[in-house]
Amino acid sequence: MKVTKVVKRGRVPIALLFEIHVFELLKFPVFELFEVPVFELLEFHVFKLLEIPLVELLEFHVFELFEVPMFELLEFPMFKLLKFSAFKLLEFLVFELFEILVFSCTSFIYSSCSRFYV
Repeated sequence: MKVTKVVKRGRVPIALLFEIHVFELLKFPVFELFEVPVFELLEFHVFKLLEIPLVELLEFHVFELFEVPMFELLEFPMFKLLKFSAFKLLEFLVFELFEILVFSCTSFIYSSCSRFYV
């Protein structure tokens, strides 16, 4: 009561307010809440959910999806697309650009050399 009266008059610094009121709150009610109900909820209810239905879902449904359609998709159309379309584009576009650069450089050199010889 003495602290609250002094606080009302505005004579106690903020640090003292935090020392008394906040740490008293942290000491008793918050940790009591975390000790019993929250951890019991985490230990029993969540892990019970994780033990049975989620793991079964992960074992059967997700892996069944991954076993058949995903790998078949990855084996055939994706790699075919990557092998043919992307690499063909890379082969032709890069080599065409290279040919154009080489041709333009040789034509520039030829034209500059022909000026000197003429």
